[in-house]
Amino acid sequence: MQDYNNDNKNARIIYYEMTNEQMNNPQYKNYLLKSCKSEYIVFINSRYTNGEEIEQVIAENEFLMNYDMVIFGENILQGDIHFNMLINCLNVKPYAVIIKRSVLSITGCFNEQLECKDIYELALRVAYEHYEDTLCDVYGVECQEDIKQEAADFTQEEAGQEVIDLSGNNTRPDVADRSLKYVNPEVSDGGLSSIKYQISHNSECKLSDTEKNNKIVLTYAYVIRKYMQPLKKSGLLEKVLNNMTEYVIKAGCADIFNSYVMDFLNNSELYQRIETDTAPFYIIMGDDICYGVLKRFAICLTEQLINNGQAVITSDGSYGKNSELQEIEKQALKGIIGFQAPVLFKEYFKNIACPKYVYWFDHPVYFKDMLERTDDNYYLLCQDEYYAEFMRKYYHINNAIQFPPAGEDAGFISNKDREYDVVFIGSYHVLGDWVIQDEFQQEYYDYMICNPEYTFEQGLENILEARNIIVEKDRFVDILCSLQNVCRKIVYDYRIRVIEVIIKSGIKIDVFGDTWKEYKGIYKDNLIIHNAVSVKEALNVWGHSKIGLNIMTWHKAGMTERVANICLSGAVCLTDSSKYLQRNFSNNENIIMYDLSRLEELPEIINNVLSNARYRENIADNAYMLAKDKHTWEARGKEFMELVEVKYVDG
Repeated sequence: MQDYNNDNKNARIIYYEMTNEQMNNPQYKNYLLKSCKSEYIVFINSRYTNGEEIEQVIAENEFLMNYDMVIFGENILQGDIHFNMLINCLNVKPYAVIIKRSVLSITGCFNEQLECKDIYELALRVAYEHYEDTLCDVYGVECQEDIKQEAADFTQEEAGQEVIDLSGNNTRPDVADRSLKYVNPEVSDGGLSSIKYQISHNSECKLSDTEKNNKIVLTYAYVIRKYMQPLKKSGLLEKVLNNMTEYVIKAGCADIFNSYVMDFLNNSELYQRIETDTAPFYIIMGDDICYGVLKRFAICLTEQLINNGQAVITSDGSYGKNSELQEIEKQALKGIIGFQAPVLFKEYFKNIACPKYVYWFDHPVYFKDMLERTDDNYYLLCQDEYYAEFMRKYYHINNAIQFPPAGEDAGFISNKDREYDVVFIGSYHVLGDWVIQDEFQQEYYDYMICNPEYTFEQGLENILEARNIIVEKDRFVDILCSLQNVCRKIVYDYRIRVIEVIIKSGIKIDVFGDTWKEYKGIYKDNLIIHNAVSVKEALNVWGHSKIGLNIMTWHKAGMTERVANICLSGAVCLTDSSKYLQRNFSNNENIIMYDLSRLEELPEIINNVLSNARYRENIADNAYMLAKDKHTWEARGKEFMELVEVKYVDG
């Protein structure tokens, strides 16, 4: 494969010259689709043409850029191709294909379950988007047999034949005017006479390779099954089926074709696997609660799925294909994705037979009733390893795994002029002693305050063990659930403790959150209180901070988006420790971790960072490089697709 003139992977158009084998490999083409961010991608079969020729065609015919897909090849219809016409192009042999990247968020990319005719099948998905209207988003450029040329030429004066008039107009020409073709090089100027390719005369239906023919008819059987209902409704089913039957009879594989069709009519596992390969994800975008953090997660993951060639449907219609909620259950889906979305546990979504990927950020004990209603189609993606362990042990959710959120690079790493010394972005909450309702709850509260290294469940286990009390799993969960408000009080009280240790030492903290106006502590003058900020605004704040303070919401084996965002902002991330951070970061090299049981050390740690610019900037730079590689949504998007693919194979 030659990456033709593709020094800039972000260029508007990227050209890939490929071998015949590469051109017919959907996995390889998908890999290339994911490796660049261009607006258009051009795949070129070097057996028949080259990048220079296709580049010239595009340069001289700007209207081609108005189409979602352009196919250059043998046995392709010339001009606009409606779905009803394209489905009968059984013998099409593509020499080059232009794909507008944006259409892939609606259609998905090449189907990797099909080993032949994958370009034809993708073109059908593109064309089908306008099945019920007259608009065509697929354009055909017919390449004739035995043509010899240096480059495509479209002017009547030079070619000596009737062709379209190119006036520089970037709008679609009338259908009648579209006769875009490779032309005979026998012209007077002699500049187009070199032989660049020779088109084969062998049609695919005459191939002797039985195995390949069987793979081709598999695609045709899938196509006829997938579009059977709309074709039947339009009265075209019989005609299309007759054309395919004639083709497979000539290929000598009518029996296997009929077998596939009958199998697919029963919605076999094979059919579902092929259909699911390019099916969209349905993504619950959420709302602006929690300052929009969950919605921001949804947006970031959606964008990365699109970058990975996935089709998407979003609940608010902001990305990908628009689809009403009532239509979701009627179509194939690769999965449904939500971010701590209670709606996914309602019967409507539970009855949809596809995987549900639910990102979960809080301790599962707060959501007992909801999480108990899961089945094997639910995948709980937890930011904390202990949360996943708890779900597996007490809620019998086998598909609970650690999958922490990520951060965004807002471009502040080079900023050395930072106006804020120490920044904390978060709310101020107080739960009074009224939440502690009996002696046992008081004992639990006192124990956890003195032993902040334990999870909520570990603390309860220790207390019960000290009392020689043995309870069943269900009873244990019930007891822990009865302590929910006590757990919240522990979290809030420790947040205040961390802040007070710092401001008591005389260090000022810029806190962003309206609720801090309610703080009445004696050292409140060392709090510089700002209004609450959105997720995007928070990125800007950290980008102007020397130290970003993080206080975990009792995540003892997790990581939050705050950690990732602080690191990606060029600030030093100062956070309480967790098992995940200890495993994935290096203390005092790319992060600074403090111990909740030794909070008295915090002021010295902060002063050391603030007084040593070189030390501070080294940590920040190291953190940025690590987070840029491992903890962006781009990285998480790839990890998510790996998870989906593993499940897909195992399933």
